[in-house]
Amino acid sequence: MRLLQWLLAASSTALTVLAAGPTHNRSFENTNVQRTIELGGSLTHVTTTFAIKALDTTGPNVYTFALSKLDQDKTSLFEVKLKGNTEELKVKKLGFDAKSNAYLYSVDLPPMAENASATLIVNSVLVHASTAHPASVKQEEPQCLIFTTEAYVLSPYPTVSERTKIRLPSPKVVSYSAPKELTKYASSSSDSKEQATGTRSGAVITYGPFQDLPVTAEALFQKEDQKLLTIHYEYDTPILSVVSLDRSAEISHWGNNLNVQDSVHIRNDGPQLKGHFSRLELQQAKYFHKTQPQVLQYITLQLPAGIHNPYYYDSIGNVTTSRYRASPPVKPGQQKSKRSTSFLELRPRFPLLGGWNYTYTLGWDAPLGDSVKSSGR
Repeated sequence: MRLLQWLLAASSTALTVLAAGPTHNRSFENTNVQRTIELGGSLTHVTTTFAIKALDTTGPNVYTFALSKLDQDKTSLFEVKLKGNTEELKVKKLGFDAKSNAYLYSVDLPPMAENASATLIVNSVLVHASTAHPASVKQEEPQCLIFTTEAYVLSPYPTVSERTKIRLPSPKVVSYSAPKELTKYASSSSDSKEQATGTRSGAVITYGPFQDLPVTAEALFQKEDQKLLTIHYEYDTPILSVVSLDRSAEISHWGNNLNVQDSVHIRNDGPQLKGHFSRLELQQAKYFHKTQPQVLQYITLQLPAGIHNPYYYDSIGNVTTSRYRASPPVKPGQQKSKRSTSFLELRPRFPLLGGWNYTYTLGWDAPLGDSVKSSGR
């Protein structure tokens, strides 16, 4: 009986020691967060700079990022670098955390002393974050998109100062939201409160600075204080998406040739056409130099230097409405530049309007030595 009591007491002591150990990551503070969102068509580029300070020396030297469900569903690229370094930090995906109400990612940092600082730069790309609004327009009407994001950057650490800049493709802004609730984390001056709700200068809309933000990757904060920002803007370029791309390559040792062939399915993701398509209106717009941004008339592709015999056809047959500008092959030891790229301008059989699809096949030949190397075995 005494032996059993001793074992229970020993196990209880061991559990207490383990619980008292460093079971959490190191604590940080965001001294400054700067987020820049560059709006476009099918792609949106986001650059967020975190100036951080280590608050203690206990726990693993791991910094954690948070993404909302809104961003997680549309993020196709997420990379992290230390300012001044060219190499990317390895990003670990931690998954959804119910307490934070966010998707968490982490990176391992170099050793940092207490109160030491570092700057992390996060580059991400969002796919189809902007959508057509209205969803359908007439052929001669402008193409407008709408973009929505959270006002505050989610973070599991408190933030001293934060600002968000949204850069648009042009100053043609239809409207942008200015929630009055954003003044809660602005300083007491009237100018700061006005800046918190959004100020516009040309093609740039700025929100903040916000001061002394608590942990924003927290369910209660997101429910009570997080607000959505909506930007409605004109976009003067067709929104092209590649639905599928299948590439095949055929190597001919006897002919010293590499043949590459792509089968491509593209779609115009702009607003759908309201009414019927008029080729007369399209020709009149060309004559009077008026743009119809939702109409895709040609595609410019960059191809490798030194290729020859490019061909382009669709389900009907060969398409002759294309222009090819060749570039000579890059010589050994020569650095590549913009000039070392061939350009092919493809014109589909018919203009692509919003929601319209087009499939085609593109191929070319290239010297085998430019792409295939021998291992010497």
